[in-house]
Amino acid sequence: MIRPWLFLLVVAGGVAIDLLTKSAAFESVAEYARHEVVQDLFYIAPTRNPGAMWSNFQDVPAWAWVAIRGGIALGLFVYYLKHQRVGLWVHLAFAFVLAGAAGNLHDNIFAQGGQVRDFILVIIPVVDYTWPTFNVADSLICVGAILLLLHFMRAEEPARRQGSAERAPAKTGEG
Repeated sequence: MIRPWLFLLVVAGGVAIDLLTKSAAFESVAEYARHEVVQDLFYIAPTRNPGAMWSNFQDVPAWAWVAIRGGIALGLFVYYLKHQRVGLWVHLAFAFVLAGAAGNLHDNIFAQGGQVRDFILVIIPVVDYTWPTFNVADSLICVGAILLLLHFMRAEEPARRQGSAERAPAKTGEG
């Protein structure tokens, strides 16, 4: 019975860390300015994202993001409740995704203009590439999604093997 408590603790902790880091970044660095943390690599750069996924879909109104993110979070939570007989990593993966969705949903509801607050900027100097600005919620969603993807790929493999074994022609002892 500890997993539901762990799940709720990770969700609450993830949301809290996301909201606290967003607040700290926006209070300590001027919006759209950069504060270098690691030379030529890592910056605190507070920005507001009216869209989703690397500032795409900027024309979608904030109320739609509330509906979309709220629906996804609710769907994930219902799925999680119906499938609690999974491993610890799957519990954590669902908790990460739900925490990230809730953190960004909070911004859609309460932040200025319903825009998500991003502040982590990474520049990859070897290839001179600037990664789109993101936040802790985005990181939680990505890590959780990767863990879930690995879980479902692994869960599909035995079914795929069993399906191909059933389709294979039976070998006979005659020769």
